[in-house]
Amino acid sequence: MLARMKPDHSSRPLTFLRRGQPVTLGNVPPDRTLLQVLREDLHCTGTKEGCGEGDCGACTVVLGEAVNGKLTYKAVNSCIRLAHSVDGMAVFTVEDLASPTGDPHPAQEAMVQCHGSQCGFCTPGFVMSLFGLYQNTRGGQGITREQAQVDLSGNLCRCTGYRPILDAAEKMGSLPLPPGCAVDEAATVAALKAIRPKPADGAAYLRPTTLPALLQARAAQPKAQVVAGCTDVGLWVTKQHQRYAQVLDVTAARELRRVETYPHHLAVGAAVSLTEAFSALVHEYPTLKTFAQRFAGLPVRNAGTLGGNVANGSPIGDSMPLLIALGANVVLMRWDRKLRVSGSAQGLQDQQALRRRHLGRLPGHPPHGAARRGAAGIHWRGRCGGHAGARPPDRGGLAWPSLDRGHRHGRRSHPARRVPADFRHARQRPLPPDGAGQPAAALLAGKPGPAGHQPGKPDRF
Repeated sequence: MLARMKPDHSSRPLTFLRRGQPVTLGNVPPDRTLLQVLREDLHCTGTKEGCGEGDCGACTVVLGEAVNGKLTYKAVNSCIRLAHSVDGMAVFTVEDLASPTGDPHPAQEAMVQCHGSQCGFCTPGFVMSLFGLYQNTRGGQGITREQAQVDLSGNLCRCTGYRPILDAAEKMGSLPLPPGCAVDEAATVAALKAIRPKPADGAAYLRPTTLPALLQARAAQPKAQVVAGCTDVGLWVTKQHQRYAQVLDVTAARELRRVETYPHHLAVGAAVSLTEAFSALVHEYPTLKTFAQRFAGLPVRNAGTLGGNVANGSPIGDSMPLLIALGANVVLMRWDRKLRVSGSAQGLQDQQALRRRHLGRLPGHPPHGAARRGAAGIHWRGRCGGHAGARPPDRGGLAWPSLDRGHRHGRRSHPARRVPADFRHARQRPLPPDGAGQPAAALLAGKPGPAGHQPGKPDRF
């Protein structure tokens, strides 16, 4: 008698919103892409598959996510986006834009009036990028040609020469919005709250919502493939045909989704998108604007993360020269066997530190009085970078850099300014059993200071 083999990890249902209504799918493998789900499972064939690597934009869809009670819109490439990463989000495809009576959305109507489509294969992707631009500019108001070029940078067209498509981007704001085409944002936000995913230990697709839970999941599931935007790992799935029985997604950990600005440091969490990370960097260093806009296309920047771009060690990781020039640092973190958080800060060149179970973060300076919070007590200090795909199986961890504002003025700040005193001396303080009420630096350390360390002298990170 044959016994049925049970899978090592359960596949939890995938639920997202379409047209304001929840869609739930069961038995979706953790490495199945959103494009496969849309085209093969839901038969939404308006979304096209072109390059399969996030370059052409034919597969572009728009994701809606509730942030601080408001609906945000991001155009992403569905061909390299893992389906489970949109669990609890709203997904907009080209089939969702027209009104119930068939009246086209202004993004579609503008393409028609400006003759922005010829062969038509790339048109759905362009329309979705235009829809994202329309929603993010209060109905297409004030769109300049320069802005249109940036927002359409992830879409390729072999026919039109782009001029009529850019014309459509500028024109759509002047067109009427037919009844039934508007997104009911309040109702969508309420619906997103109702389908908010619940943590599930041992699932095939893990997406913890807190840093302690993420670190524990990494320690408990060391063989799970870590992703942080999947702009690189997605290609391993579509081009190298690699399969993953379990995936650990870092992008839902709220502690890693923050950009924090301090007097001498900028901290960018490992789950902050490239779009948001570069926005913060450009604010500090305006001359980086051109670099930020030429780094991939907008859908890739909306999905990828700066820390992943660092951690995966890809030869096309174009952020590395910039981060090295800015004097960036990386801190790695893991959940040790004593169930306490330990961390180590290393230079970006120290690739040996990137071990399998480590997740990264950076030293710095928290807002006054913000260092003590809860039993986990992990709070970011410092100026870091962020992160873009995920690291390969043999490298570990998530990373993000620390940027010294002194570089902006052609000088290097004094080391004591870059590393606050409570972080430097934290290694000398014992870690309490539950970690409650201690500064984040103490929780990052977890063991006595190194031999030869003198109080008042900064450690070398």
